[in-house]
Amino acid sequence: MPWKSSAVHLGQDIRLRYANWSPSIWLLAAPVTIVTTNYLIHDQHQHFPYHLLIPQVLLAIAIRLHKRASDHGWTDLWRTIKCACSQLTSPTWIHICSLAATITGVTCLMASYQAFFHLPSVLCLTMVLGLAPACATIVCDFFLSPGRITATRVTLLALCMFAIFLNDYRLTPPGFGIALLALATHIAAHCFNVWSPRIDSPEADDEPESDDSSLFTLLAAVLPLFAAAWISETPKAMGFSFGVAPLAIAINTIVGGVALSSNESLFMRPQKTSDDYSSTTMSIEAPALTGLVFLIHALTGRAIIISGWQVAAFAAAYLVASTASAYVDDANTAEGYLRMYHMPTWRKVLGLQNEDSIVGLRDAEQSHDDTRARSIARCSGKLSAWQVFRITLLSIALLGWVCIFYKALQRSISFAEREINPFPTKPAKSDRTFDIVVSYHDESLPELISTLTSFLVLPNVASLTQRVVLYAKGSESPTSELQLNLTMGLPPNTAVVVRDLPNKGREGETYLHHIIDNYDNATGLADHTLFLQAEMHDPLYMRPRITQYFVPQTGFLSLWHMETRCSSSTTCRDHSTWNPDPEVLESVFGAANNGTKLTDMVTTYRGQFITSAPRIRANTKSMYEDLDRRFIDSEEENPLWGYDLERLWGVVMQCPGGRRVGDRCPSLLSGMLGTVGEVEDCQCIDS
Repeated sequence: MPWKSSAVHLGQDIRLRYANWSPSIWLLAAPVTIVTTNYLIHDQHQHFPYHLLIPQVLLAIAIRLHKRASDHGWTDLWRTIKCACSQLTSPTWIHICSLAATITGVTCLMASYQAFFHLPSVLCLTMVLGLAPACATIVCDFFLSPGRITATRVTLLALCMFAIFLNDYRLTPPGFGIALLALATHIAAHCFNVWSPRIDSPEADDEPESDDSSLFTLLAAVLPLFAAAWISETPKAMGFSFGVAPLAIAINTIVGGVALSSNESLFMRPQKTSDDYSSTTMSIEAPALTGLVFLIHALTGRAIIISGWQVAAFAAAYLVASTASAYVDDANTAEGYLRMYHMPTWRKVLGLQNEDSIVGLRDAEQSHDDTRARSIARCSGKLSAWQVFRITLLSIALLGWVCIFYKALQRSISFAEREINPFPTKPAKSDRTFDIVVSYHDESLPELISTLTSFLVLPNVASLTQRVVLYAKGSESPTSELQLNLTMGLPPNTAVVVRDLPNKGREGETYLHHIIDNYDNATGLADHTLFLQAEMHDPLYMRPRITQYFVPQTGFLSLWHMETRCSSSTTCRDHSTWNPDPEVLESVFGAANNGTKLTDMVTTYRGQFITSAPRIRANTKSMYEDLDRRFIDSEEENPLWGYDLERLWGVVMQCPGGRRVGDRCPSLLSGMLGTVGEVEDCQCIDS
């Protein structure tokens, strides 16, 4: 019947156009998903990557099932699943590889979303995982045909990846490890896919290569995702809230589902088979994705700090991954294609078509049976709508790279003017005083002495008048013994004071006692005081931060991470179980900041920071006494007050931080590796 023929042609046209549009839609949806995920996790404190991923995966499965059912029918899908299950009863090497590819694909997907949380620098993450397909191809080529060339390419790629990581300003140990896990599992999944054919539909004889394995990977991810969300995210004291940023969450779910329906990754372009990842194919998705992420992220108002070394490393990795035999093939066929004024590689880049196939970075397959589809495929001298859309996206991505080069150049010039220790070794005033106040409870004294000594000999601390004040809270050692051991172990020019205190209120009560006890004494508080617990958190990171940022004008300097920024008292939370009472936050913020309302603050951690005497005395003594009273009445008022105060010392010292500190302060690991910001990036300066 004629209407049947028209319906068949219409269906073929829709599938053809979907194949053409799919990579371009992914190229738009993927960066939007990446930016909104980063925004929700780090700006809106929705520290639940699996809660964000689950609805995206479910929507992607629904889209993929609908598309497959419209192509082959639900019966065919059920037969394919039954066929796959029956093959598992007598597995072969091919089946084992297929199962391994699915498992590593699911692990890669989950690790990628965990990396969002642990690696705050979204551009670094996009650069590394965006190059994952190229890395996978090269590593797989090495295992299939090892040789000097492939070994050299693998080595160069590894060096480039480490250069991107190690020059990032927000690098963290968990972020580094989880991003490497995502990269490694992506490589493993690709290699397993190369070693085993994808599971084909029994009735899809006209499609030699099916994308069923992507659907199976998404289906296989559902149960692990729910289990991981229940185990690692649901027990947290603060819950995932759709009401915090409903519009952002809705956009994130929709565009994430669309992106994952094209391919089960936000960092890998969609295609039919793993064979499309060929060393002879030049893919521009990695730089295009990076450029779009930069522009979209910049439009949200959040600062992006990019190093020139990162840009150079990314460019080198891209060239190593994209060349090989690509240009050899182009040279061999250049004579014929020059007559059309287009080199083949760049025809792929622009999505232009030739007489025999639809070419758009392997966006679509050639239709061998449908005459109408073949006529559409022939070059007519005009660009189709999807080609215009794709070229527009690539042009916007190119604009993003112009901005990236500008930012990298700007940062490199300013960085060149600073040394790792950009401040004079000798302070302006030789009689300035520096105290270290320690809250002690039978921790290892030799380890404490060693750590304190490493702080006291730093170049911008060594020439100050130094004193160590140790408060022994419930210690079994007598104060006289502690005094003697400290005096003998610390540098000879360091005064030592040891005092007993009742064991209550954690380290926060110790600090408040020292402030209250010395508030009215003109010389009781040093010009600067370093407050510490006896068992410090990663003193290896603290020393570079003191060296790089402690100056005579320092007002408040936190010696721990400064990434968690709160825009209001009702949305202030972190990745741990801390979820403070908004009334407590507002009362403390108002008492220390002239009654102003909390609008923007950065939380502090671990009870380790440096503050100045003018900062301390800017508040009234009665305010500190009120804070101390909260420990005595903690059972009635706030049993978690010690955890609240630990995170609010910056607020107490009139240094809420705000966007500059939250966005621009390098991580502790990056600081240890030599990344230095401006002096105001990590602290508040006294006028």
